[in-house]
Amino acid sequence: MTAHSALGLADAAAPAQDTTRTESSWPLLIGGLGVLDASALLVAFALAYLVRFKAGLPLLVTPGYSLAFYSWVAFWAVPVWLVLLACHGLYDRRRLFEGVDEYTRVAHACTAGLLAVIIISFLDVTLMISRGWLLLTWLLATLLVCGCRFGMRRLLGQLRRRGLFLTPTLIIGANEEGVALAEQFIGDADCGLQIIGFIDAVR
Repeated sequence: MTAHSALGLADAAAPAQDTTRTESSWPLLIGGLGVLDASALLVAFALAYLVRFKAGLPLLVTPGYSLAFYSWVAFWAVPVWLVLLACHGLYDRRRLFEGVDEYTRVAHACTAGLLAVIIISFLDVTLMISRGWLLLTWLLATLLVCGCRFGMRRLLGQLRRRGLFLTPTLIIGANEEGVALAEQFIGDADCGLQIIGFIDAVR
């Protein structure tokens, strides 16, 4: 394929987008993701409380509990978990919506959050936190945050098919390999790349 044909392929590759609008929308998307994660964590803390203390699970003795106490634990634990999610690159736009790798990092961040709460409870002997509640919180938080990320990934895919949140991309080389690479990206709308042209030596 000639360079002119390759450029024609690039012209038809993806719908036009307003780059300025897309760049300004990324902070809103990431902020919304943070709100969604915080909501998922709060739901996880609440569900863990209901399951551990209110469901009357067989073979388990229900310890003493206080709604005010566990609400206070969730109040300071959720920000700690959000910071750990950020430390694992889960609000870095270059590492967002990567599928299995992202879900793995969510699991690692939630595990770090669990360990952080355990360490804090050891340092403060007045914090008598149920281990069963902690384990349920960790499991539910991992599942719910991953579920929210999966939903956001599907939503972002729909937006990218409409020309939003695309990264303008130049391919070096208009030879067969370069064109094959462009066709691969064009065929995968969820990759987030908009092929705008090729760079090739003029002979």
